[in-house]
Amino acid sequence: MADNHTGEELSAQFRDASRFWIQRVFVPLVVGVGLLGNVVTIVVLTRRRMRSSTNVYLTALAVSDLLYLMFVFTLSFMHYPSIHGPSYQWYWHYYGFGIWFTDATTYTSIWLTVSFTVERYIAVCHPMRGRLICTESRARKVEQSDSIQTQENKITITLIAVVILFMVCQIPTAITLIYNLFHQPPMNSVEENIGLGLGNIFNFLVTVNASCNFMLYCALSDKYRRTFLLTFLPSCYHPPSPSRHSTVFSSLYDGRSTLRQSVHTSSIRGCSTNGDNVKAFKRASNYNARIQNNEAQPSLHPAENNVPSLLLKPPPRTLNCDSTGDLNF
Repeated sequence: MADNHTGEELSAQFRDASRFWIQRVFVPLVVGVGLLGNVVTIVVLTRRRMRSSTNVYLTALAVSDLLYLMFVFTLSFMHYPSIHGPSYQWYWHYYGFGIWFTDATTYTSIWLTVSFTVERYIAVCHPMRGRLICTESRARKVEQSDSIQTQENKITITLIAVVILFMVCQIPTAITLIYNLFHQPPMNSVEENIGLGLGNIFNFLVTVNASCNFMLYCALSDKYRRTFLLTFLPSCYHPPSPSRHSTVFSSLYDGRSTLRQSVHTSSIRGCSTNGDNVKAFKRASNYNARIQNNEAQPSLHPAENNVPSLLLKPPPRTLNCDSTGDLNF
C-alpha cells in the first residue's frame, strides 16, 4: 500500500514538472523561434525567383505551422494559476475554439506533408508524367521547368528531411491518441499521471516540428540561403564566382570582336554539357590558333574563313542555368 502511494506521488511530481517546464518555459521559447522562422520562410518562398509547385506546398505548410504555433501558445495559458480567476472567463469561452483551431491546423500540416511527398514521388519515379501532373497552378488549387539531376536530388533530400522530422515528432502523439481510444486509465492513478506527463512531452515535439522546418531549409538549400540574404541581409550577400565553363570560354578568345561576342553568347545561353558545345569549343580553339600563326586571313564573313556556324549563331534552344524554377539546392 505504501509503495502504491509512493508511486502516485512520484508520478504526480513527474506530471507537474513536465507541465511546468514544457508549457511555461520551453513552449514560449520554441513558439517565438518558430513564429520568426515561419514568417521568414513565407517571405523567402514567395519571392519571384523561388516560384515553383513544390514551394507552393512548402509555403502553405509554413502558414499552417505559423497558425498552429499561435493557437498552441494560447492553449498553454491554461497552465498558469491566475488564468482560473473570474476575470479570465473569456479565455474559457475561447478555449474550446482554440482546441478546434489547433487540431485543424495540425491536420492541415499533415495533409500538406502527404501532398508534397506524393508530388516528389511522381517527380522522381515518373518524371515525364510529373511534368503534366505536378504543375504550379494545380498545386495552388489543392493545398517545372527542366532542371539538372543533381539539383533534383537535393530537393528530394530536403523534402525527405522534412518528412523524417515530421514522423519523429508526430508519431509519439499519434500512438498516444490511439492508445487512449481503447484504454482509459483511472483518475489520479499512476498510469494517468505518467500518461499526462508523456503527453506534455509528445505535444512539445509537435511544436518543435512546426518550428524547425526553417532550419532544414537553411541547412540544405543553397538557393534558400541566397534568397534569404538578398531579402533580409543584402550587405552580407557575396555572389558566387563565375563557373569554370564561362571563364574558360571568355578568356581564350582574344581574336576578332565578332568571334568573342558569339562565343560569349553561346557560353551563356548554351549552359548544357552536350557534345555539340564541346565540339564547337575545340573547333574554335583550332581556328584561334590559325589566326595567331597567320595561317588564315580572317574577315567578318563566316563563309570566307570557314568559321563554325554554331559559334556565330547560338543554338535555337536556350536554357537559363539559374532558373530551375524550384528549390535550386
